[in-house]
Amino acid sequence: MINTKLGIHPQTLISFSGAYDNVEKCLAEFVDNSIDNAVEFLRDENLNFVRPIMVDVIFQGTNKKNSQVIVRDNCVGMSDKDLLSICKSIGRSKKRHGKFSNGQFGLGIFSFSQFFEKVTIQSMHEDASDAHEVTISKDTLSNNKEVIIKKISKNNYNNNGPGTVIILSHYTKRWSSVKKRKLEDFLNNHFERLLKDEELNIKIKDAKGEIVLKPFNYFDEEGESLIETSEGKNTPKIELYTQKTGQSKALISGT
Repeated sequence: MINTKLGIHPQTLISFSGAYDNVEKCLAEFVDNSIDNAVEFLRDENLNFVRPIMVDVIFQGTNKKNSQVIVRDNCVGMSDKDLLSICKSIGRSKKRHGKFSNGQFGLGIFSFSQFFEKVTIQSMHEDASDAHEVTISKDTLSNNKEVIIKKISKNNYNNNGPGTVIILSHYTKRWSSVKKRKLEDFLNNHFERLLKDEELNIKIKDAKGEIVLKPFNYFDEEGESLIETSEGKNTPKIELYTQKTGQSKALISGT
């Protein structure tokens, strides 16, 4: 068991969380973290994951008091030292960040305080047999309290193997305003490029069923085809302009 205080003044974190103006953006932050944790499985030369990566966003409960959103993945997971680093080295990540990584496990996790009373992080590293857990509440932030990183039993670990589970509890807004479809649209836009990889599976689940995120299919959209020929004939007219503030626009090229 490890007791520690957060490595930045809690009021700074509360102020930072105000930048998250909707819950979809907050939840996307945690999905981001899951995908970043899977960068270990990327083949840099072709951007494909070498094994299936599963990220589930699970809505539970019927009202603010019993509400939970769980973000669960099967990625490489974190050790107790990694969890300590999250608390002590806020805004800095030990994860390998390359040009294909979306963000880092740091300040963004504290966006929970804008919408939820607390966040619990459970994780098991792929090279370990034990899972660890830390819980951070709005009360922790408001009163600068210590957090406790502890080992948990397999019965209390909400996953089937290595990976990370984020449990966001007690939604502070109107629970009925949280919609799967709104989150689906947000995540589809945010992860459009990554969703083209068939090994990445992101699902949104609740008591009524599940939604599997799919990349946008541009070929399904109706519109005029643009056909370029060497003679420049029978093609729609395209003109490119540049314009500086206070000046008239200037034609760059046109066909």
